[in-house]
Amino acid sequence: MKRLLLSQNENNNGDNYLVLNGEVLSKSPDNLQYIQLFSDTKKYKEIFRDDFLAIKEKNNAILFSSHYVDKDNMGRQIFYMYFLDEKYNLEQILQLLILDSKKINRTIDFEKTLQIVKKIEENNILKRKLNKYISIALLILILCTSIAYFILK
Repeated sequence: MKRLLLSQNENNNGDNYLVLNGEVLSKSPDNLQYIQLFSDTKKYKEIFRDDFLAIKEKNNAILFSSHYVDKDNMGRQIFYMYFLDEKYNLEQILQLLILDSKKINRTIDFEKTLQIVKKIEENNILKRKLNKYISIALLILILCTSIAYFILK
């Protein structure tokens, strides 16, 4: 299982922070393999996007992209990308993101992110319920059609 956090540094000079499973990685050519994980996410399916947060997934992997409450030396919000290669529920992901962000002294907008996560979960529950009701309605329609066919025959 991999959790990988990529964030610009406070000087925004091209040296980014990289946190792997809760450990800050040093700048090393060996660590470039982890950066590749982020470039591979262009093919992921977008689950959610607004001007604050983007969430993508593919198979069991999920990617969060957003910005911290913290600002860089020019007063701009600091961007991050958070990759997990194993499915968790979205609240667990937020807790892990908070822990990994603390390693580089960063703070997420927890309340805003949690609101979005809850909306996504509610939407998924609604979709499942709707699919269930549609399936039941189709089954009833097929049964009624079959019964009418045999009665009229």
